[in-house]
Amino acid sequence: MKNFKNILLFGTLSFSLLSCSTTKKISSTESVSPKNIVSETQLSEEMELQFEYLFIEGLKQRMLGNLEGAIALFSKCLEIDPQSAVSMYELSTIHIAKKDITSALGLLEQAHRLRPDNDQYAMLLAQVYEQRKRYDKASVVYEQLVEKHPSNLDYIYRNAALYASSNQFEKAIKMYNRLEKEMGLNERISVAKEQIYLAINKPKKAREEIQRLIDSNPKETKYYGLMADLYLKDGNREKAYEYYNKILEIDPKDGFVHISLANYFREGGDNETALKHIVEAMKSTTLDTSTKIQMFLLITSDKGSFITTDKQKEELLQYMIEANPNESRPHALFAEYLIQQGDYQRAQEQFRFAIDLESDNYIFWERLIMIDNQLLDWASMKNDCDIAIKKFPNKPLVYIFKSLTLLQDNKYQEMLDLLTKAETLPDLDKSSLSQIYTYKAEAQYNLGHFDDAWKSFDKVVELDPTNYMAINNYAYYLSLKGEQLEKAERLSGMVVEKNPDNPTYLDTYAWVLFMKKDYRLAKFYMKMAIDSMEQVNPTLYEHYGDILYFLEDIDGAVSNWKKAKEKGLKSELLEKKINEKRYHVK
Repeated sequence: MKNFKNILLFGTLSFSLLSCSTTKKISSTESVSPKNIVSETQLSEEMELQFEYLFIEGLKQRMLGNLEGAIALFSKCLEIDPQSAVSMYELSTIHIAKKDITSALGLLEQAHRLRPDNDQYAMLLAQVYEQRKRYDKASVVYEQLVEKHPSNLDYIYRNAALYASSNQFEKAIKMYNRLEKEMGLNERISVAKEQIYLAINKPKKAREEIQRLIDSNPKETKYYGLMADLYLKDGNREKAYEYYNKILEIDPKDGFVHISLANYFREGGDNETALKHIVEAMKSTTLDTSTKIQMFLLITSDKGSFITTDKQKEELLQYMIEANPNESRPHALFAEYLIQQGDYQRAQEQFRFAIDLESDNYIFWERLIMIDNQLLDWASMKNDCDIAIKKFPNKPLVYIFKSLTLLQDNKYQEMLDLLTKAETLPDLDKSSLSQIYTYKAEAQYNLGHFDDAWKSFDKVVELDPTNYMAINNYAYYLSLKGEQLEKAERLSGMVVEKNPDNPTYLDTYAWVLFMKKDYRLAKFYMKMAIDSMEQVNPTLYEHYGDILYFLEDIDGAVSNWKKAKEKGLKSELLEKKINEKRYHVK
């Protein structure tokens, strides 16, 4: 496992090796000059002028962002002169911008064939070949460039890397050696050669390359780490350990070597020593936070974990926080760990620490507000939502959570006003809109705006037929009002079909049937609801008593009304039912 930074694999081509490179970044405008705007073939003066006009207009349209217009203009240039390589090149750059690599490649191949002397055409063609992983073809283009420009070190490097990527390892080594002869010893070249030697099963040659780096700079710790990794690959743990210790001699606080040693001892079955090195890595002030977080997640995952106790995990997180006092992510990681443990109170505290360090991180605010909701900490949730709305005025979830706090305080009009504003936010997805309409409907219902509430609920059903909580409430409210009972039964039945063990949904379905005077079926579903309860809900016993009353089981009705009272339900209406042994409507 490589644990040292700035190591380049031989196939990586995403950057230039040399600061003194003579090759510029390709720009299509560099190919345009008074000399090459004209057509490639002999045309009449009139056609020549027309070609030049269309070509310049094509450049102008591309600069204005009108890619389709530019394509049309350059295509007309090709109609005038089918051999115009520069038109093909300009068209290819537009197709690349549109991610139409197939079209771009065909045009570039033709342009390169017509103008093999144009290095820009060749460079872009090679880059497209690389993107399509056609390394053999790309290397052929670079061979031509190297032959034309033998002193261009960037061409030589790219060619070597492409040889390696296309498994032409001997050619790659020769090209790297040629480059090294021009530059002298270079870390990236040596590491690239090391990787090739490993690929062709020459571990001794790979070690020789790294030894040359060590000899050139004996104080550079990462070279010893590379050598240790090589010995580990060979199964020579003793020599690997020797090189790890050399790193500790040079820099005892090197965090990367402690990670390497942790892996070394873990693979050897010595988890106790491995843990000690993990602790040192987490305490390191030089090891970057991203590596620490990656390592923590790796060693605490269920698969192959050797960090088993909650105490060990918390200690590692605390060490990370202490070593990185100005970093927000360790606090956020600790918070997520605490959420997994069900410790929402401490998770809330850790996210507050994270926000103090990085107040503009929306994800931190979202997670904090979700924890507030989990804790039913409405005061904190309201305050956090107020701050978050000011910081992130286009985030719908913050408005939705704020509306929940207003719902708790029965501030229905304020809730409705807030959600009406949220409804106008840009780029709302269906899920967010569904939640907004859900809580709008709740506010409208509680304000007595029943027709508006039904319309909002209908939008919820349309946007998200799986929003079972909202659809259940819709059906229940319809039944309480005695309106649209057929619709209420259909909606509630749909929810129960998908959630057959949910006592709240079963209770709603039974109550809709009760309002339709289908008492026997209502009894069946209400009994299912009671049997499904994990936590006692006294309202279900009251409803069951109501159903039994209309089935003329007066004793059963009174018994269940009394049970509702015993389980904590208090209301004058319930007392009246019990005392008079008869059903009363609210």
